[in-house]
Amino acid sequence: MNEGRVRILFQGDSITDAFRRPEEVNPAFQLGNGYAFLVSAKLAMEHPAKFSFFNRGISGHTVQDLSARWEQDAMALSPDVLSLLVGVNNTIREMIGEASVSLSAFEDEY
Repeated sequence: MNEGRVRILFQGDSITDAFRRPEEVNPAFQLGNGYAFLVSAKLAMEHPAKFSFFNRGISGHTVQDLSARWEQDAMALSPDVLSLLVGVNNTIREMIGEASVSLSAFEDEY
């Protein structure tokens, strides 16, 4: 059914998650109500049946969390295009003195 479609993966933290509901049957709910949904809606309207969209953002996740789930939530989907927005939670934790990773480790994971 999705053969020949360009696979677009939105990956990251809450900015990407945007209250998505992966358990829903309706794919619009699976994309959340943020930029992933808006981009997907525009592309699907302009090019019906050309794209498949996936949102694997998880609210609260850091670069390290994303790295830990990279194989399952990114590589296993074999995306053609990747949108990656992550790191704000690392920044916030650093600002409030709860940083759990060095800058070099952050860079390596990212």
